[in-house]
Amino acid sequence: VAPAAAVDVLIAGGGPAGLAAATSLAAEGLSVTLVERRGSAASFEPQRAYLYLLDVRGQRWTDAYNLTRDVRARGVSNDGYTITRAFPDKRGALVATPTLAIEATKVAIWTPRATFLDVFAAAAERAGAQLRYGCTLLALERGEGGVCALLDDGTRLAPKLILGCDGLDSRVRASLAEWCTADGGDAADFEPVRLGSPSAGLQYKMLLVPPSFELRNLSAPSSGNNANPLIQTVSRSGYTIPSIKAPENERLRLGLLPSADDSVPRTANVRTAPRPPHRAACLLDRF
Repeated sequence: VAPAAAVDVLIAGGGPAGLAAATSLAAEGLSVTLVERRGSAASFEPQRAYLYLLDVRGQRWTDAYNLTRDVRARGVSNDGYTITRAFPDKRGALVATPTLAIEATKVAIWTPRATFLDVFAAAAERAGAQLRYGCTLLALERGEGGVCALLDDGTRLAPKLILGCDGLDSRVRASLAEWCTADGGDAADFEPVRLGSPSAGLQYKMLLVPPSFELRNLSAPSSGNNANPLIQTVSRSGYTIPSIKAPENERLRLGLLPSADDSVPRTANVRTAPRPPHRAACLLDRF
């Protein structure tokens, strides 16, 4: 077996947390290797949150690494878009400016996840981090000399520090739990903490839609053989489309947030109130 290659930091997971950590640590002069199973930073993932809102808290970090301007150039400012409510009846379409709760939200930026990660990955590489896409952490092994990481391409690494930024099914966290149990500890210490949320229980389904598409304005009269005039949507605007009149527990809502990047797909979320899983599935399967 080939000896493990020494590295200061191994990061499992190339999401926002992993890439931000890689950038910060590499900028301090540490040798950093990041592994991510996806093929590239900008790979589209329909099952993940499509848009991120980079607020003033996140911008403290992007400011420190001169990234805020890059994110803003490829996103939509929170005070720079409109929302169209397109009703499926004679109320038609109503355009409004989003209400900004506090002054700080005006500088927040809506950015597609793929675009966001692309900006972060470029920053990590400029800082000197090695990003290995299409690569998975298979196992962590403990030994007298420390921890050895086995990657799915056969590479063995001997990191001084391992960061588990690989989500709910974290291989790093699972290994720590196993070692804790073997050492007589409580593996529950490594279980994710579940917190309450106002959105807990909401059912949703994500749909892939073009950056621009047509909506029919039912409040506008048709003329001759022409149906009601069409509204051409634009990617930099937000849209919400409530369902037709229905009992409250069966109402659906289609929502689209603004996106400035026409090079990545746009998604719409169909949301419905909490209900038994089988009933929610029946409603969402209409789409």
